[in-house]
Amino acid sequence: MAEVVTRFEAFARARAARDSLLPGARTGPWHEQHAFDDLQAAVARLRDSVHRPAGGA
Repeated sequence: MAEVVTRFEAFARARAARDSLLPGARTGPWHEQHAFDDLQAAVARLRDSVHRPAGGA
């Protein structure tokens, strides 16, 4: 769960930086997409760990 929260915060920062008023703080859409992809992967890992039977099989 902590990884999902961390990835969400990184995505939120990337999204905010995209629209930053400071030119030096701006990032491109690729950075936002990368952060979103990382977030999706973390959610998938969390979902898989919740659905995995006890015993880790």
